[in-house]
Parts: sequence; C-alpha cells; structure tokens
Amino acid sequence: MIVLRAITILVVCCAVVLPDSRVTALVEQGSPAKHRSISCSGDVKIVSYNIAHRTGSDLEKLAGTLRDDRDIGNADIIGLQEVDRSKKRSRYVNNARILADQLGMSYVWAAPPSTKDDQEEETGVVLLSQHSIKDVEPVVLPNKGPGGRRRVAIGATIEICSKEIRVYCIHAENRMSPEEKAEQFAALVESLSKYPSIHKAVFLGDFNTVSIRNNQDARRLFTSAGFSTPFVDGLQTWRVLMLAMQLDWIWLRGLEVTANGVASQITHSDHSPVWVRFKLSD
Repeated sequence: MIVLRAITILVVCCAVVLPDSRVTALVEQGSPAKHRSISCSGDVKIVSYNIAHRTGSDLEKLAGTLRDDRDIGNADIIGLQEVDRSKKRSRYVNNARILADQLGMSYVWAAPPSTKDDQEEETGVVLLSQHSIKDVEPVVLPNKGPGGRRRVAIGATIEICSKEIRVYCIHAENRMSPEEKAEQFAALVESLSKYPSIHKAVFLGDFNTVSIRNNQDARRLFTSAGFSTPFVDGLQTWRVLMLAMQLDWIWLRGLEVTANGVASQITHSDHSPVWVRFKLSD
C-alpha cells in the first residue's frame, strides 16, 4: 500500500485563448510534506517518461524506479505524460500528488479540457522538481484530435541554485496532419517567447513524432529557436509487439549536455524513459 502523507496543494484554473475557441486547462500545483535534499554540485539530470496512466502498486514500483534506477533515478527534474488525477481506470486517484509525495518533489500538473461540457478529462502532464517552481503556464495545444479531444503542455520556471531554467512538458496528439502537429510544437516556442530574459530552456515529453515528416518539422522548428537535442533519429522510445517508433524527446537551449540515453530496460509502460544530464554552469 502507498502511504499518503500530508501534502500542500494549490489548485488553479487558467484560461488559454486559441484562434478557434476559448478553452480552459485543469491545473494543480503542490509540494510534498518532506522535500528531498537539494545539491548544487555536479550535473543536472532531467527525465521524460510517458507512464501510460500507471496507478496503484504499479505507481509505487514506478516511484521506486524514479528514485533508484542507475539511469533515471534521483533526477532533478522529471516530466511525465499520461498522468491521471480523477479517472475511473485509475480508481480516481491523484497520481501526480502521490508521486510527488513519494519522491519528495514539488509538482505542477495540467490536463486538457474535456470534450464534454459536464465532464473533466483528468489525464495530463506533470513536472516534478526538487527545486522551486514558479510562473506556471498551461498550454492547451492548437488543433483537435479524434472526437474533438485536446492535448496539453505545461511550462514552468525552475530555479536551480540561483539559475532559472524554463521547462515545458508536452503530450502531443498522435493522429493529425503534419501541419497541425507542427502547430502544436510551435505552441511551445510561442509560450517561451513570453519569457525573453530566460535563455536556458528545455522542451521534453511525448511529441508523438510518428513519421519522418514529424521529426523533420520538429528539428526545423526547434533548431530555428536555438534548441538542439542529443538524440539522433532512429532511436526507439516506444514499442508494441513488433512495432517501434521514436516518440519521446528532450530538446535544450543554452545548456551543455554531458550524457544522455534511452532507458529501454525500464518497462513500466509501452514507452521508454529518455534522460539527459547537463552542466548547470554557463
């Protein structure tokens, strides 16, 4: 059983205006009862993982992996996708809050608006950090997927030992035209442009780059915004039976990467976590 300790929670809702409509993302921010110790020495580790709505005992095992694994354990910043807050399939448990408490990290979580007026679609993305989080901004991504569903990203400024890094976690739509998906990627760049004083930045998450065209569009867009990635085309970050794709990425600006990898040995989900270490100094 996962033992829940007291956790401070702040729940806010923020409106994001898009060309086609006014939509509101669900947002939650909180802190654990006890934070992990913070260190300013060495490199900073950041992890991205689509956890495929793990919950219950699976979530407890995942928390242990995020603490102890040789590749992704003890990260400074974690971005997760497909994180349930109030869904029947996960017994209406707030999985972001549980992970934050288990890992001793602050968190911000966001989900897209529901396709139904009277029902919340409480599956979203989360950023966890052992450092302070501020200037949280949900980004409801442009263009609708099947059934009118929306996707969301969340951005926040994370202060690591007096240095500010702007971090975004995204879960892009997997079924739409290349042009529409490129517009979802562009929403990250547009949001980041609101913070011109912050040069160090990271885009991470499940970009659902299901085609070569998607990869090319992402590289062109993010490179033109000053970003680069240590991950080459052709890596496998998602697998179901004999089908494998490269869906998950970490893009960085103003940060020097010292190590990176795909933790394919971790099998909590149909995705594999991706991770990067970078130098904190200028």
